[in-house]
Formats: sequence, structure tokens, C-alpha cells
Amino acid sequence: MFTFLRRGIFIVTLLVSLTLSTIAAAIWAFSLSAQLAAAGVAHAAAMSRAVAREKAKGRLKRIMVAVPIVGTAVAGGFEYYEYTQWQEDNPDKDAGDYGCEVAQASAEVMDEVLMELPETVRPSEQFVQGYIPECEEG
Repeated sequence: MFTFLRRGIFIVTLLVSLTLSTIAAAIWAFSLSAQLAAAGVAHAAAMSRAVAREKAKGRLKRIMVAVPIVGTAVAGGFEYYEYTQWQEDNPDKDAGDYGCEVAQASAEVMDEVLMELPETVRPSEQFVQGYIPECEEG
């Protein structure tokens, strides 16, 4: 009888410890998945911002090299295409929001683009910054 009781206590103790270990491992796994999801969101936001910067840089270069009339029409076509793509991703926003987003992204890369121009044709930073609209955050 004593052996049976001793084995029973051992088995119950083993089952309880394994159950608690399983619960602890599950909590740890859920915690790690939450951290991974948060890191993924932060990475996606950073990648989206980098893509926006590169698009703004390309847009500024296209506009700067646009030849009169034909070049301006082509630049307008590029801009309209990018606006329609943006509108698909942001259906609850309007053209004003797009303009502000483009202006803010363009302002961030303006110095890089201007530094690539020859000094003789490079406009002053104050001249260019004067044309960038003030937008509300949000």
C-alpha cells in the first residue's frame, strides 16, 4: 500500500510540474510572438518611409529635368499615376493629403537632390523651401 501511495504522489507531482512547465512555455511563446509582431510593424513603417523618400527623390529629379511642354506633360502623367496608386492604398484621404505627404517627403530629400546639381544652377535652399506648403500633422 505504501509503494502504491508513493508512486501516486510521484505521478501527480510529475503531472503538475509538466503542466506548469507547459503553461509557462505557452506564455513565453505568446510574449515572443507579440514582440515579433511589434517589431514587424516597426520594420514595415521604416521600409514604407524609405520607399517614400526614394519616390520623392525620383520625382524631384524628373521634375527638374522636364523639358518645356512635353516634359511637363510626362512629369504630370507620372505624378497622376503615383497619385492613383497612393489613392488605392489610402482610400479615406484626398488630393490635399497626398499633396502634403508628397511635399513633406520631398522636403526631406531636397538637400540631397540640390547637392547633386552643379553649383552654378543650384537654387538657394530658402528659395525652394518657400514653395513647400505648411501641412497639418495627422
